[in-house]
Amino acid sequence: MGDEITIKFELTGPRAFNYELTNETTHGSITHKIITITQNTANAITKVYDGTNDYTGPFLKDAHYIMSDTVPGETIYWTVGQKKYNSIYVTTATKITVTFTLTSAAVNSNYKLAAASGTPASSISVEFAAKITERVDPLKIEIVPSTSARKICEYDLQVGAPVASFENYEIVSFTISGNVDATIPSGVNLIKSFKLYKLSRTAFEGAVAVNFGNTQWWYDPDQELAEGSEGFIAEPDSLYYIVPNAEYQATNPDDDPASQRALESVQVISTPSFIEIGTP
Repeated sequence: MGDEITIKFELTGPRAFNYELTNETTHGSITHKIITITQNTANAITKVYDGTNDYTGPFLKDAHYIMSDTVPGETIYWTVGQKKYNSIYVTTATKITVTFTLTSAAVNSNYKLAAASGTPASSISVEFAAKITERVDPLKIEIVPSTSARKICEYDLQVGAPVASFENYEIVSFTISGNVDATIPSGVNLIKSFKLYKLSRTAFEGAVAVNFGNTQWWYDPDQELAEGSEGFIAEPDSLYYIVPNAEYQATNPDDDPASQRALESVQVISTPSFIEIGTP
């Protein structure tokens, strides 16, 4: 590309001898064909918050970016470099920057790349609209016996809720704990508490009904057996209902704006769960 070419002009015809060319040649050059890269906005570029500015999801020609045509019969070759967000947080991430580079294939010497604006080159950076979505972290409730192995309240399809089951011989003093299966962002704390109620098969005034599978049970909302992470001693052949309360809080939102942005990027959810002792 860019090599000089020479064009020679010559007069012909029966009366050409009556004329004379003063400049028989002229010079010109062949310029690079420009391949323009634009975003296909029909397919969103997004990821769930993970605390980094890396985008490692799908990024495909035609689906996510469009390249203008080459000369018919020619194929160019390029690489796509790392894809980086302009922020790690949900509320401030608006785009990714992607580097496209033509390889050393001989045909590529005839082309240059360009974004919608900017100078064409063999390697360019292009910005694409993109976003990060909030991460939702389920709270895992653990029942911690004083003498035997702890159990996590696992979702039970028949019950339709998380359950931790113990045999009567496992009855000891229990405490309730919980955490999330995710890295909590810097500047954010997980605050959690639990209320525990013993369930009854008999309805009474002021009782709140809950379903355990196909069976309806009741509890007195004013009679917590334990609150926070207090311990309790279970009874044989009984059923208990845990009402958790969990939330993320910014460590220092006034003096550390990043902690507030981190807080806006994650959410914790907690689901009421059951402790089943023996055969209630």
